[in-house]
Amino acid sequence: VSPYRNVSIRYIIYSDIFKELLKQDIRIIVFVKDGDLEYYRDRLSSENVIVEPVFFDAALRNDRANRFIRMSVLARQFISGSAPGYKNSSDHIQVLNFHDAWSGTFVSRLHWHAIRLIATLANRSSKVRKALVALESKMAPGHLYDSYFERYKPQMLVVSSLGYMIDPQMMRAAKRHETRVVSIVHGWDNPTTKAYRGAEPDYAIAWNDTMRQEISVFHDIPDDRVHVGGVAHWDFYFNGSFKPGPRSDFLKRNGLSNDRSVIFYAM
Repeated sequence: VSPYRNVSIRYIIYSDIFKELLKQDIRIIVFVKDGDLEYYRDRLSSENVIVEPVFFDAALRNDRANRFIRMSVLARQFISGSAPGYKNSSDHIQVLNFHDAWSGTFVSRLHWHAIRLIATLANRSSKVRKALVALESKMAPGHLYDSYFERYKPQMLVVSSLGYMIDPQMMRAAKRHETRVVSIVHGWDNPTTKAYRGAEPDYAIAWNDTMRQEISVFHDIPDDRVHVGGVAHWDFYFNGSFKPGPRSDFLKRNGLSNDRSVIFYAM
């Protein structure tokens, strides 16, 4: 399980996902950022839970190892599949966000035009999208994580994205070691704003039918491999765990006045 992002820790480790995994007769390896290692080893380690570093900085360096990888990673920010009634408008917004940063020197402008050309071709063809991911995977296959797969021989890798940031490297390592990959999407906007996937999961878990369609169309993942699983960190409101008390207790607990109106903004 690779939930090294803070929001992923909340979504997977501090939700019923991890609680249900702990009930199974399995060994669980949890990957966290190197600087968080001792904290989570103290909190999570048990007879069947091992906490290991995800080598975050080293993986980022691998994504910048050569010019093509850097260009491919950036191009995926502007790439999505499409279908009648489904077009990802976030791609255009991302182009606007990155344009100024690449409009300085003549060389950077050349790179920018090359990146835009790659993205334009990929947006028009699923074969180009898949070829781009295959080539990037060949050049950055995730050897950084081989020792983990050789040591633990896992049957499944769970990642908290469809394949962005450093996740593609571990997903590629898993594929090379014949380990199934399951992507659990932890944010409502992730399928539309976090770039085209950098690897292909065997299964993906969506929040709802709308997200399931976004994953299938925008990331070229067959519909029968995308499953709706709800929103794990909102189970708290529906499984009986959340027991709201009287308004007076809420006001007192949060130092609020009973004489003033309260605007409650839930996130």
